[in-house]
Amino acid sequence: KQQYLSPDARKMLLEKKCLLVEDIIDSGECISHLFREIGTNLDLLCLVYNKRQPITPQFHHWCIDRNLNKDWVVFWWDGSNNGKPKKT
Repeated sequence: KQQYLSPDARKMLLEKKCLLVEDIIDSGECISHLFREIGTNLDLLCLVYNKRQPITPQFHHWCIDRNLNKDWVVFWWDGSNNGKPKKT
């Protein structure tokens, strides 16, 4: 079984309301695992999310649909695009 959280992180997330910030939620696999581990005491913010996966973030900037568009999203920390997300 893959461990996503350290014991300290798990304890903190179970005891307090937290905001998790992600760059992209694509398949939703990692985020779904976290929600199964810690329940609903977690709000989610992401820059980009794929609406075809099971988790809907409370806050997002850009929504994609992988069924319609398979382009890869590249952020400035992944490649050069003047600091803006781009599709390749």
